[in-house]
Amino acid sequence: MPLLTMSSRWSRNRKMNRSSLPCTAILLLGSVVTQSAIADVYISEFVASNATGLQDETGARPDWIEIHNDGEQAVNLFDWKLSDGSLNMEPWIFSEYHLAPDEYIVVFASGNDRRDSQPFHTDFELKRSGEKLSLVPPKNTPSQKHQLVSPYPEQLTDTAYGVVDGKLLFIGVPTPGKPNRVFEPFIGILETPKISHAPSWFETPFELSVLNIQPDSQVLYTLDGSNPTYRTAIRYTQPIPISNTTTLRIAAFHESYLAPPIATYTFLHTPSIAAQSRPNNYPEFWAPEIPAHYTIATEEKDFTSALKALPLISIVADSKHLFDKDTGIYMNTEQDGTDWERPVSIEFLGDNNIQLNAALRIQGRSSRQPRTSPKHSFRLLFKHPYGPTTLNHPVFDSDNPEVEYNTLVLRATSNHSWTYPLADQRQRAQYLRDPWVKETQRAMGHIVPKSKFHHVFLNGLYWGIYAVSERPDDAFMAQHFGGKKSEYDVIKGGEVVAGNNRIWRRLFTLANQGLKDPRQYRAITQYLDLDNFIDFIILNHFIGNETWDFGNWYAARQKVDNGTFRFFCWDAETSMNRLNENRVLTHNADRPTALFHALRRNPDFQKRFTNRLHLHCTENGALTPERNILRYVSLATKIDLAIIAESARWGDYRLTRHPYRTPPFERYTRDDHWYVEQHRILTEYLPNRTHILLDQYRSIGLFD
Repeated sequence: MPLLTMSSRWSRNRKMNRSSLPCTAILLLGSVVTQSAIADVYISEFVASNATGLQDETGARPDWIEIHNDGEQAVNLFDWKLSDGSLNMEPWIFSEYHLAPDEYIVVFASGNDRRDSQPFHTDFELKRSGEKLSLVPPKNTPSQKHQLVSPYPEQLTDTAYGVVDGKLLFIGVPTPGKPNRVFEPFIGILETPKISHAPSWFETPFELSVLNIQPDSQVLYTLDGSNPTYRTAIRYTQPIPISNTTTLRIAAFHESYLAPPIATYTFLHTPSIAAQSRPNNYPEFWAPEIPAHYTIATEEKDFTSALKALPLISIVADSKHLFDKDTGIYMNTEQDGTDWERPVSIEFLGDNNIQLNAALRIQGRSSRQPRTSPKHSFRLLFKHPYGPTTLNHPVFDSDNPEVEYNTLVLRATSNHSWTYPLADQRQRAQYLRDPWVKETQRAMGHIVPKSKFHHVFLNGLYWGIYAVSERPDDAFMAQHFGGKKSEYDVIKGGEVVAGNNRIWRRLFTLANQGLKDPRQYRAITQYLDLDNFIDFIILNHFIGNETWDFGNWYAARQKVDNGTFRFFCWDAETSMNRLNENRVLTHNADRPTALFHALRRNPDFQKRFTNRLHLHCTENGALTPERNILRYVSLATKIDLAIIAESARWGDYRLTRHPYRTPPFERYTRDDHWYVEQHRILTEYLPNRTHILLDQYRSIGLFD
């Protein structure tokens, strides 16, 4: 049961013992508490998933917390603290504000950290799934009591939780800035339907039962990805037969309870997947003159084993959110932003299954173009009002059980893939280049986004191999380097992703002034992590990256004293093509290469660069041939069997569906194409590239 506890003393890092606390009142959900037990200033109501309700000054709809002064005197909120209980973050502290008697104030829990003027914004967001929430007065204010919701229960979209007539209740109609009233007396949230069989692969048909149906409730379900409603769904009255690949969505309703989030379960049947075809209401074209593709090349041997060679992600959504001509994201792939994210269910299926609801967008730049790629990358966003604000699940091999993710990118691979319009890139498809570059930057001693291969299913249709990756945004920086999201400037390809570009512009102002002078050089090193930057440059030169400088990189800096920009490789698909590729003289204004060429004029930088080359390219360094080959083989082994499924799904697209741009148009397979390119990289490129790169640096005086 959730608790609301008020006490005159509290320690952030000490577990509370209720029996030892003075002046304590405990509010249980549905219990009655006298008004005298409630502190004069207290959290009276909050919404942790705001989709259509209260707007802030920008028109956005963040979470919000209402605070009420129930006393007879005004209270100055200066130095009062709001906290979401995160152990690695300091509480959010009010600036001066006098809360009059019987006044209500709304604080937006947006993560934007605005405390000097109204409306106030905390530096944290509320978790829909439930967490601690506390309001703490300053020290030496014995007349005021500390309030702790410990923890509040799972919340629903556009539903408040607060105190009404001495009770803690769900409030169906939120009342920000006003006294709380319950128009619909909900007892609580109905339990999410549980089922008799766990989502998984199956071979033999079975009947599935719903196990926990509450008396007087109704259970509705659909089998086509759509949300169950009274108008469109099937009412559950008997076990559901499951004989082929099925996406089951279940909703429960009761007049005295709030409905729980829709539950989604995917059951995969290999014969059904091998025979998959276009569903009746799905489009024949994904864009004008761009034919859709749904089928599997069934002649591919070992297809069944290949499907089971990787962990799975099942994305389930109403088909209109994906394939409606005007509003579907797969039909309008070049559209971006919050207007082009859609509600979906996400299931991670493997050793430890989990399902949650989230938002889905199309991810990428040029790969969004329908003619360039029929298989698009996705971005998963864990945010309200779609579902929980974080994914608490170990996605990657090195994850600990407490890991949290705000965003994940599902990388399809566009360049150097079997669907790319240019034949020379199709023939060199590996699906390994970008993961290898990330792992190599990690081997050079840097924190980089983690990556892991998964098979992805879209409404039960097999969609191919995706490299699931962290996104190096402000949340990633705060998680891995400390501080808060709001403290970071993040730049991608020259464009601001978070924060601002004031210091970023300062970098290039200094660079353009020349860096031979020691004072100028020292000035720029205040803003630049030199070893990280040098390694970033070396790695991109090593792979002969053809497209990176204008867009395919991230840089981030914490806005603190001595905060320096770190660089992260991203989308390194167009690489490792020509053995003698020379990119060391590439120079583009206001890009990383411009910084490199300004810095390399300085003698101290030259020595430092040479030292990093010795570290990575000689003896047992990260860029020596032996270690490069081992790293590549390790990644290749992970998809050696699974790549057969990718070939069956997309290997014939340019041959049978859309023969666009350059021939020959072939059916691409593991044995005839993937192994051939892998052999070239392992026997030609990686064994010889290191000494060629060192010769290129020697020619410009950066290696002795």
